[in-house]
Amino acid sequence: MHHDVVIVGGGLVGCLTALELADHGIDCAIVERHRLLAGASALNAGGIYLQIQHQAGSLGPLQQAQMAHLIPLIKATKPAWLRLGERLSPLLKKAARQATCGPRYSGGLVVATNKQEAEDLQRKFQLEHEWGLSVTYLEGVELRALDRSIAPSIVAACFCQDEGFWDPGSLASLVEAQVRAAGVKVYEDHAIVGVTRHSRHFAVTTTKSAVQGARMVCALGAYTAPFLDMLAVPCSLRALPIQVSVSAPTELKIPYFTRYAGDRVSVKQMADTRIFIGGGWEADWAPSLNSGARANQESAAHNRRVAERIYPEIRALDLREHRAGLAAWSMDGLPVLGHAYAAPSSGPELVVACGGNGFSLAPVYAEVLSRLIRGEEVALPLAPFSVRRFAAARETSAGTFVPSQQSTEAYLPPD
Repeated sequence: MHHDVVIVGGGLVGCLTALELADHGIDCAIVERHRLLAGASALNAGGIYLQIQHQAGSLGPLQQAQMAHLIPLIKATKPAWLRLGERLSPLLKKAARQATCGPRYSGGLVVATNKQEAEDLQRKFQLEHEWGLSVTYLEGVELRALDRSIAPSIVAACFCQDEGFWDPGSLASLVEAQVRAAGVKVYEDHAIVGVTRHSRHFAVTTTKSAVQGARMVCALGAYTAPFLDMLAVPCSLRALPIQVSVSAPTELKIPYFTRYAGDRVSVKQMADTRIFIGGGWEADWAPSLNSGARANQESAAHNRRVAERIYPEIRALDLREHRAGLAAWSMDGLPVLGHAYAAPSSGPELVVACGGNGFSLAPVYAEVLSRLIRGEEVALPLAPFSVRRFAAARETSAGTFVPSQQSTEAYLPPD
């Protein structure tokens, strides 16, 4: 089976890229080892991030300069989500589910509980102001006026009025419906066992068949590194088991997408009134499960305690479900985005996207990958995100990737 473009990975990035390509009449297929959008794309907390990570204020100059590379991606995020919302609006209206399944852009808070955290937030805010992000620093009366339900122990916060979230499960069902309606060929339950780059095409061998493509998109998330390794493309990514706790519908009101600066825990209330508590402590590895991860009850309890420090009324919340999946995270904190091979390159083209805030950046990734495949110009600077940076690092560090003069702890995954 031969296609113009083969997309390996049927998560949010892969499916949105397929839709972008289908819009331009390009024959593309998705190869997915399980079911479309059944992994981390539907098992995360659904945050749309427009602020830099809260630990930015405590980083050194070199680390802050590295983080500055993310600013163009952050600025492109909200417009990309708005375009996605327009694409999906007919489905929402048809199902009369706009109120319960659509996005919420109610604003986002990053909160501090002590003087040190507040000082870090101030420095974070100063960086965001310098970099042109729309963020406000709040204390005292201003903070209480914005959110009266927040705990008295919260002493400061950074607020971005454009941040929001989308229930990833609801979004997944809408995107899947559009992929199938667009006529994209989908190979589900096709676990990849090999891939070869020939002079004019890629050959992907799965547990069920062989699929060929003149060009290829790698959108495998946490499974990107072992796939690229089969193509001799170094990629220093690690898979991280993440989890989110989901409540029953509740009368409790959480007005904003809120996360805690001290422990990477986020709290958000979906349009159907369920509350999601994500981030914080990790889930457990579970290779036997399709998701690759299993929720850890101790981590869930810890995350809940942190959430209660922000909103005390969460103590009465009925947490019905704990979800877990695998996210990809690079050792230098930057995503992988762009061409896998240096230009000019003999042979078929491979483009890749993963890492960073994978859910939040998915619409941006898809638009970039589509433009690269179509040979169109990309306005975003992609050089800092090249997968080839890992090969260069290995050449200078005897086979071990070491981020230049940076601590990997400075780039912990987001809430």
